[in-house]
Amino acid sequence: MKVRHLIQTFFLIWILTGVFILRRNVETWCPMGGVESLYSYFVEGGMYCSLRVSNFFMLAAVILLTLCFKRAFCGYLCPLGAIAEWMRVIARKLGFRQFSIPPAVNSILSLLKYAVLAVMLWLTWRAAELVIRSVDPCYAVITLGEEAKWTTYAVLVLFVISAFFISMPFCRWLCPFAAVMNPFSRFGATRIVRDPQACNNCGACSKACPMAIQVASVKQVVSADCIACMECVDKCPRRQRNALQWMRFGRVWVKHPGWTIFAGIAISLLAVYLASVFIPLPSFVYAREGQSPQHLSTCHLKIEGVTCGGSAKLFVFFLDRKDISEVPGYLKVSMSPAAGFIDVRIDYDSAQTTPQAIQDAISEPYFDEAENRWRMSPFKIQGYDMLETAIED
Repeated sequence: MKVRHLIQTFFLIWILTGVFILRRNVETWCPMGGVESLYSYFVEGGMYCSLRVSNFFMLAAVILLTLCFKRAFCGYLCPLGAIAEWMRVIARKLGFRQFSIPPAVNSILSLLKYAVLAVMLWLTWRAAELVIRSVDPCYAVITLGEEAKWTTYAVLVLFVISAFFISMPFCRWLCPFAAVMNPFSRFGATRIVRDPQACNNCGACSKACPMAIQVASVKQVVSADCIACMECVDKCPRRQRNALQWMRFGRVWVKHPGWTIFAGIAISLLAVYLASVFIPLPSFVYAREGQSPQHLSTCHLKIEGVTCGGSAKLFVFFLDRKDISEVPGYLKVSMSPAAGFIDVRIDYDSAQTTPQAIQDAISEPYFDEAENRWRMSPFKIQGYDMLETAIED
């Protein structure tokens, strides 16, 4: 389906441009990041590594797309899906016939992705960081080269090679995000419908499906693995007789599948962008327990050095210090870690402390008694000079 391939290529180029030319943190738009951070954000108040609330917005948009168009995210947006399909096309152009996996074996292997998802979430929650990055082929595509480990690229190479010999094995059997989408995809509003009266049972549709769905043996493709690629419809010799159609709820024929899905994707991405702009929720929130402020005030600072969840916790470590620069009156920290200067909101009790004391706590060296060493502050506050402040005092 040429329209879909154009859409795939457009989004893949867009992602690579954002990462390697514009040097943006594209990972903040990965829906899987939203899945991984659900527990940490709503229970612990923070997101892993450099993830942002935009990951949740993207996750919600993809789930909505899945309810409308099944796993269209895989067939139109996912960079790994695009690469896997390119390898499938290259194999066909070179005359190589990809290995066919028996349906029964394929069904068993398809269960692996649920195990992968469970293990990944368990390891992530236990380590409080995205440990799966080191073996995640998608991370190799959506991050800057120096941030990924050699194992990440090794898995990506293995992914590419396997996609040449077998049609989309990772997407069918191992992708953890596919496991997240499948429960929603099963109830997708649009689906392929086969008319047994018009069909001549040639099996061309089943052979064309990149996800190895046995289209020729069902009246409606309700399989959660369907990526709405329309390859089966394109290859049907009785397409003009409506042997295969893309329909809404199995009843209403939908024209121009590719452009319809593209419109849905465009609207969803616009909604995600607008939500991230107009609903600027912090991705890291820490509140001290047992605090009863007399006079609640807020201090807004521009701070450099808080780039991820780990450095955000170190920031709190400096505010929680127990020495001459202790800040007894601070109550809550809210921010979204990122490169460069970021906005940090600190709520405090003005009856117990001042903005000056807060800035001193963030900037002053701190003697860590547990490790018996001095810790120099890695944070820089815009407009604040520790030496000038010391001279004034």
